[in-house]
Amino acid sequence: MGAAWRTRFEFPRDNPLYQFGVVFSADKRRPIYVGRMQPPFDWVPAETQQEGISGTFEGQNDILDVAFPNSEQRIPAKLVRVSDRHDVAMLKIDVPEAVPKVELNDNYDTIKPGDTAIVMGYPSVSPPVVGIIKSEDAFNRQPKVKLIPDPTIAVGNIGRILRSKDQPSDKDLIYSLIGDAYQLQINTTGAGNSGGPVFDDRGRVIGIFYAGSAAGGASVTFAVPIRYGKQLMSVGAASN
Repeated sequence: MGAAWRTRFEFPRDNPLYQFGVVFSADKRRPIYVGRMQPPFDWVPAETQQEGISGTFEGQNDILDVAFPNSEQRIPAKLVRVSDRHDVAMLKIDVPEAVPKVELNDNYDTIKPGDTAIVMGYPSVSPPVVGIIKSEDAFNRQPKVKLIPDPTIAVGNIGRILRSKDQPSDKDLIYSLIGDAYQLQINTTGAGNSGGPVFDDRGRVIGIFYAGSAAGGASVTFAVPIRYGKQLMSVGAASN
């Protein structure tokens, strides 16, 4: 969510770009590609190799705010670092007082199927909470209507450990198509929850919620191991 241009983008099937499209340069306001554009599968804007537009995409956040639960306040955030290894990024905010922190438990080497997983976040399927903020400003009496963050908790288990590992040269290459991830047996959350923490049974963060998949009436969700988040907080060499 902090750097959406660095992850997969899916075009809506009713998008007219499936028939014909024009791509404009945002700064020079001139077309850089005109023609039929069949959007590819697994297209990442920042990594696009499409003819005529390769290397021309870079994103920025016009508005990037952080909100805390049960508060109408919005705090401007800065995108500090983006992972080259996984779908995670680090944001930073400036606040005048200390805020509570959580413990990060990098259990990458010891986690196992069946372990408790608790997801917290804001799935879009959950009804929003709205606050009417009364104005005391004599020069602007209009009340403000704002969404009030009210997190949802979903409890389940680690269903599967998906890993990408280098194999010895005399072995066949075996790897996960989704990369390093924890498959969660939690299907009561989904879109909108990306970036939410995944806790263990002791309240320590072990992962970051980031994806879901559904087929044949069944659904699963996925989390990035917190190891990839901790790598963004280090100035040293990242471990594989």
